[in-house]
Amino acid sequence: MIIRYPRRYRARTVSENVSLCDLFATLCALADVPAPEGLDSRSLANLLDGDSSGWPDEAISQFDGTQLMIKHGGLKYQYYGPHAPEVLFDLHRDPQETTNVIDSGEHAQAVNQFRQRRGQLGF
Repeated sequence: MIIRYPRRYRARTVSENVSLCDLFATLCALADVPAPEGLDSRSLANLLDGDSSGWPDEAISQFDGTQLMIKHGGLKYQYYGPHAPEVLFDLHRDPQETTNVIDSGEHAQAVNQFRQRRGQLGF
């Protein structure tokens, strides 16, 4: 995603997880218009200023209320429903998403956190 606003922001690369859903709140912030309540959108303005404090570094997508993807930091978790295997990719080590590390002891704590988050999201 590229946002260009040279009068307000200097050029930078943002590595935190963001979503296209965040564009609405961002455009509201850039136009000094209050974003409506209840949106699934976060303003990227602080990230554009170089301030990532308080940013949850999470991106979520879902399909048909049955499939879910949560990306947090460099980990990407995918849930395809109760009758399909869960998938976890460590994108720092495996950017091509070729190795499922869901059963790796190294990621056990992250898997538990993803499952808790999945429950919070109603899956």
